[in-house]
Amino acid sequence: MTLMSLTRTLTPRDLARWTARLYLQHWPRWMALALIALIPLLAVNQVFEAVLPQPAFDETLLQQFMAPLERGGPFDIDPVLQEQVMAMLLNNSLLLITQMVLMLLSQVIIVGVVAGGAGAIMASAAFHGRPVSLREGLRGVAGRAGPLLGGNLAAGLLLSALLVGSLMLMLLCVGVIGLSLAVYVYLALVPLLPAALVLERGTTGQGMRGAWHAGKINIWVLLFTVASLFAARAILSMLLSLLLSALAGFTGASAGLLTAASLLGGLIVEALVMPIGVIFFTLLYVNTRPAAPALSDPGLAGLEPEGAPAAARPANPPLFTAADLPNVIGVSLTALGMLLVLYMIFTAQLFR
Repeated sequence: MTLMSLTRTLTPRDLARWTARLYLQHWPRWMALALIALIPLLAVNQVFEAVLPQPAFDETLLQQFMAPLERGGPFDIDPVLQEQVMAMLLNNSLLLITQMVLMLLSQVIIVGVVAGGAGAIMASAAFHGRPVSLREGLRGVAGRAGPLLGGNLAAGLLLSALLVGSLMLMLLCVGVIGLSLAVYVYLALVPLLPAALVLERGTTGQGMRGAWHAGKINIWVLLFTVASLFAARAILSMLLSLLLSALAGFTGASAGLLTAASLLGGLIVEALVMPIGVIFFTLLYVNTRPAAPALSDPGLAGLEPEGAPAAARPANPPLFTAADLPNVIGVSLTALGMLLVLYMIFTAQLFR
């Protein structure tokens, strides 16, 4: 029995079991796909790091700036010194924002197109019990390259605009609202976007609309899944760090060797975890699709017989309604709580 032969709607627990089953059955192919996506992503990020100017903080200037604050308050600060410090902070902030936006775009586009697109095709083959071919998945990506590139680029630009706007508005203490909206948009759009773009016989806009409506329906499942995958990466990375520290103590390896081993280990950790998300998000999209009628052509490539007639579907629902507001608020508050916990953990480790 295959997933697509089931008539009932699958629960998140069912989807998790199917994800584990498909992952374990074909894990070498999933890891190979992840590496095909991650190696170019790593190369692009290394190019960004080498080409772009890096933030540089003048510690002496900062110490001179902080000393009057400790003695007599902000009114004792030299205006020239204050202007120099503000200019340094502004320049470094712009550099950090530029790097963040470029890395976000490369992440969304490369991972979404290669791992997400090919992974969705491979998962759809596994749904039917057909052989899972990495070559077939990559060929499918080539055939839908236009919608995949266009959709992921549009999603990346939208998220970048929300992120930059939120950071700018932090000066007015309202940027947290934009950051919350960015989290909601990411969850509702990005995880299911590759499956919607590569499996549907539709345009880029139709695929994005389908992913958005399916994402809104499953917003809490997506939040829990993304958080779980993040936790899995963090745990595996921590175990890897402990292992490398122990090996360094026994072998006396050089710092350069440890850096290379850490980089390779991080690549392996990501290759292990990434396919889990790709499989689960594909199953979730297909499982939700009948409840999210957002496409004019409902044919699902690879999941329906060739030439099958298109079933009648209702008109496209609006992108956002008042009924979505409770989920927006709930997800935003939950995400902000998680970010606060991560900030507290990072701060505690920084100053311990």
